[in-house]
Amino acid sequence: MTLLTRRASLAIFAAAAAVWGQDQVATISQSQWKTFLDWFTALDPNSFHTGQELFTLYKAKLAKDGVSAAEAEQVLGGIREKLLADPAGSKLFWNKHYERDDPQFRTDPNAFLMEVASKLRPGKALDLGMGEGRNSIFLARLGWDVTGVDTADVGVAKARKRAESLGLKINAIVQDADKFDFGNNRWDLVCLLYAPGANEVNDFDKRLAGSLKPGGLVVAEWPYITPKFLAELSEDWEKLGLKLKRLEYRVEKSDWGQPSFGRGLFEKT
Repeated sequence: MTLLTRRASLAIFAAAAAVWGQDQVATISQSQWKTFLDWFTALDPNSFHTGQELFTLYKAKLAKDGVSAAEAEQVLGGIREKLLADPAGSKLFWNKHYERDDPQFRTDPNAFLMEVASKLRPGKALDLGMGEGRNSIFLARLGWDVTGVDTADVGVAKARKRAESLGLKINAIVQDADKFDFGNNRWDLVCLLYAPGANEVNDFDKRLAGSLKPGGLVVAEWPYITPKFLAELSEDWEKLGLKLKRLEYRVEKSDWGQPSFGRGLFEKT
């Protein structure tokens, strides 16, 4: 079983989008996709927060253009699929969130990371899906050598600017996570905090495990996933040499506003 199944990857990608709607297989033409991207590019980022709100706005636009309700649902289904698979769509989606005047996510460091890192000796850390750098900057303050990666150049630019204003050094990279070189035996800590997973990164599980030094840790937190899925995930990760140290499922507001989330701490043996 792939470590982060399509269901979990959908949840991770939708971390800022709350609910995408039903996961449906649909296709759209290149012309329909381009029309959506042009509309989305011009959209005020403050006009929506969740994916459902975004699609409601676009559905209204389609209706205004004379598109039937049935065709609109088909188009929206195709857009959902494309946003998951198309790097340009993903980048645009996240950039819109980081362009907002009022962030719709927790801007202070992740609570689980703060708890774990407070007990560690600083080393080399990877923050995958760094966004505006809240977790990278926190680690840098503790003395960590931090590399953050994100496809959203707007978020990374904000992270660089904030780190510079604080007199901190972080290596903030604008790059698709799939194209990033995870390296081998490279990291003492990897942060997977509302980050991309196997649906966006080829051989994600093997690349993650291979990139950690012996004794290195993975701090992970994702929205929506169930206790059953967490148990299955921990079994699979142990087969890769990532020993489970802690696993939790919480029914409370997540960093991106979802009603529940799961978190795990794993150690490379």
